[in-house]
Amino acid sequence: MILSDRGEQSTLVIKQKHRRGDTMLGEKVGEGSGQITGRRVLPSDNGAPKIELSIQQTGRLLGVNLVDMATFVAAVRPDGTIFGDGQGVLMGEGGEMAT
Repeated sequence: MILSDRGEQSTLVIKQKHRRGDTMLGEKVGEGSGQITGRRVLPSDNGAPKIELSIQQTGRLLGVNLVDMATFVAAVRPDGTIFGDGQGVLMGEGGEMAT
């Protein structure tokens, strides 16, 4: 999953993952766009910045129109990579739900 933050706009691209070294390969299976609805700076661990983000967006996943709401915490690791962990819910137009 890739989240790109451009101001208050967010874009989520979901890809099927296949790992070979550090390269991710695969076809795009979903895409969405929406808003960052909340942002909060949290106490750091070992001096590394941590930010909590809440998002809401609309999009398509495997051909199904959906609404996505999620909250996650992103932290910078010592090697400079960003690790994110969170939870959310996807709701399809036909009543489908996934968490």
